[in-house]
Amino acid sequence: MEPAFHLILPTILAVALGIPVDTAFFLSPLSLLFDFDIFLNAHRRFHSLAIFTAIAAPTAFLVMIMLPDMMVPYLVGLFYLGSHLLLDIFTGEMALFYPFSPKGYGLKFKIQIDNTPLRIGEVQFGVRIIPEIGEKTGSFTLLSGQGAVAILLSSVAIFLRIIGSS
Repeated sequence: MEPAFHLILPTILAVALGIPVDTAFFLSPLSLLFDFDIFLNAHRRFHSLAIFTAIAAPTAFLVMIMLPDMMVPYLVGLFYLGSHLLLDIFTGEMALFYPFSPKGYGLKFKIQIDNTPLRIGEVQFGVRIIPEIGEKTGSFTLLSGQGAVAILLSSVAIFLRIIGSS
């Protein structure tokens, strides 16, 4: 999934759930953290529940002890990190248990409509298991037309919310 969707979809949800707009925007780059594995030629290997837990568990303890008044922003940050994993599992393959297992997992969900009115052509839903996630190299989409439209529409919606609450 392209970075624009990782930024926009959880931000819209956070704002809809009542998270202050400034907090939602400030923390939204955390939704891209897992994609830094692109620079290690290990894309999707670090998209892992084990790595998420390795980040979340010790930091949760530190926040509770040292900065208890920052717990809500911390939880919003975890929401952004987790949203990345949730969104990417629908786009193919993720090494959910890396470094303990090289297997990749993905969910397949597709509804295809035939070129006739109100006729469902094909419905697919399943779990995809890849024996081992290989190195992903090459080019990756940073922003497409769909991502640009998502950014534009969500920006308008959030702007309207800001001026409506003023």
